[in-house]
Amino acid sequence: MKEKIIGEVRCIVLNSVDNVATLPGGGKAGQSLAGPGVVLREDVSPGHKAALRAISEGEPVIKYGHTMGRATKDIAAGEWVHVHNVESSLSTEWDMEWRSASPIFSAASAPVPMFMGYEREQGPPGIRNELWIIPLVGCINDYLKFLAGSYSLPPWIGRIRVLAHPYGCSQLGDDLDRTAAMLEGLARNPCAAGVVVAGLG
Repeated sequence: MKEKIIGEVRCIVLNSVDNVATLPGGGKAGQSLAGPGVVLREDVSPGHKAALRAISEGEPVIKYGHTMGRATKDIAAGEWVHVHNVESSLSTEWDMEWRSASPIFSAASAPVPMFMGYEREQGPPGIRNELWIIPLVGCINDYLKFLAGSYSLPPWIGRIRVLAHPYGCSQLGDDLDRTAAMLEGLARNPCAAGVVVAGLG
């Protein structure tokens, strides 16, 4: 007695007009397609198709909403659909030839995108489009932020940045030297289009 194969197999149907389903993992005769419920009449190889309904000879075979060919014979629901029962629907009477054509787009004629920046020895290029305000003492941070917010930016400046910090006041010796070195390094940073150093009088 031949064993009856049961169970569902996964299939892909993307359009309601499809009359075939694609079986990514294939299927065995007697299994049903998950969703449509059609029972396979024969084994179907992985990636191949099975008919979802009866397809008459000459009728379009539709997959993913598009005609992929025409049936060369009657195909019953659940049958394997492949080159043995489908042929291309492209006309064989076309007079086709290859012709060289001029390119529509030439990369050489396209404008090269550019920006105002500078080259660095390592890494991507830098961009100078910010105005930096560096307070020498932390007690004027809020005042400088107020001034920066009222400034009308020219088109070549992307942003004003106040580099606020809590240092500068009541510092002496090495402590003050380290703060000065830090602020000097910020002022010399090439990423800034301009630097304003502000202090108390």
